[in-house]
Amino acid sequence: MKTEDPDRLIQNREEPCISITMPLDHVNKKKNYEAMKRLSRKAKVLLEEKHLSDDIKNNLTLRLEDITRLPENLSDGVGIYISPSRSTILSLPFDTKQRVIVDNRFATRDLLYLKQY
Repeated sequence: MKTEDPDRLIQNREEPCISITMPLDHVNKKKNYEAMKRLSRKAKVLLEEKHLSDDIKNNLTLRLEDITRLPENLSDGVGIYISPSRSTILSLPFDTKQRVIVDNRFATRDLLYLKQY
C-alpha cells in the first residue's frame, strides 16, 4: 500500500472504490488492529452486494486483507482507499469517524479536509 496525493484520489474514476476511515488509538494498538479487521469485513460484505465480476471482487478482497497491518507513523486517524488498480493509505492529522463506503467514487469528505489542513 502506498501514500498518494488526495487530489488523485478525489479525481479517480475507476470503479468500484472502497473508502475506509477510522480514528486511531495510540495507546492500544490492538484496538486499532481489531477495528480495522471489523471494517475490512464490513467492506467485503458491501462488495458482495455489488454486481461485480468475480475477478474484481477477488482483487479487491486481496487488497482489503493487506490493510489490517497499519503503518506505525500515522497521526490521529487513517484513511484507506482501494480500487481495482490502487491501494492507498493516508495519515489523517485530524479526528475522523469510523466509516466504510463502497461506491463508484472514493468518499471525499476527509480527502478535501486533508487538502485544507
